[in-house]
Amino acid sequence: MINAVLKIYKTEVPVGENWSITVPEGKLWYVVSIGAQLNKPVESASRFVSFYIVDPDGAVLMVQQTAVPQSLPEVGYTVVSNGIPQQGDSGSCAIQFGGLPKDFPVTSGCEVVGWIDPVAEGDQWLSPTVLVYEVSVN
Repeated sequence: MINAVLKIYKTEVPVGENWSITVPEGKLWYVVSIGAQLNKPVESASRFVSFYIVDPDGAVLMVQQTAVPQSLPEVGYTVVSNGIPQQGDSGSCAIQFGGLPKDFPVTSGCEVVGWIDPVAEGDQWLSPTVLVYEVSVN
């Protein structure tokens, strides 16, 4: 990748909401990893966690979907590409999986999304982070 810069994007998420980080205008991303910790009530119902890359017209790529362990108050998730793990706090349980295709360009205006379905009372994403190689396309 010519003139690619390794960057980290983070976001803060209110309790009970899902999250997304948008590729800035004039940029192209090659996503290396997506990481987030889910804080949730211990006695919560079954639900699924998904990570997507979407454009304004709909889903471009569903990266991964997995069941949320019911008995754990915190679960750390990491999605990686190219076999490069993202190091972080794993809470009470860590789930790491591949799923990002190598050299998949994500264009400006697209979003990287973390999604809980359904969102239960008290669910909160902590410090969602996207590690990318970023290229200017001006």
